[in-house]
Amino acid sequence: MPHQSAIEGGRQIALAECVVPAVLDGGTIGGNLPGHKKTDISVNGRNQMWIMTNDSYLSIVSKDCGPAELLVRARRAGDIEKVFPEAKVTRNTNSDYLYRAVLPRDVVKQALAAMIDHIDYPNFKDSVEDRSLHAAYVGVWCAMAGLQHPPPDIERATHARSALTSKNTL
Repeated sequence: MPHQSAIEGGRQIALAECVVPAVLDGGTIGGNLPGHKKTDISVNGRNQMWIMTNDSYLSIVSKDCGPAELLVRARRAGDIEKVFPEAKVTRNTNSDYLYRAVLPRDVVKQALAAMIDHIDYPNFKDSVEDRSLHAAYVGVWCAMAGLQHPPPDIERATHARSALTSKNTL
């Protein structure tokens, strides 16, 4: 039977203890958390996307911008500039994402395509060096693992990765 846990920093974490609990059986994420309102996957009826890179986290939406533009948002200073170095980033304390930049859709498409072309890691979480960002991503991983039925076999996946790592270091 699969173990419902993840390995984080050498410590095994039960999926039930993950940072971001998900409401299963078709519910929404966030609606049951203290201080959080029920969330939707769209803004003004339009789709949005979260982009998790190994050094930044972005939310990209079609909101407060022209039809040929997208609003790129971040929670941490510098994350937008890591992906879009030429972006004019503003800070707004009256919204849920502190950092924002309106960019042409083509610029966003080109940057995302370039990132895809540079993927060279066998495991995304292991490629994240920033400890706080890694911890946040483990929380997201746990929430999404909780939505998978049956849940991932963490023990088997961990052993396979360990075997691959030791093979590569010989």
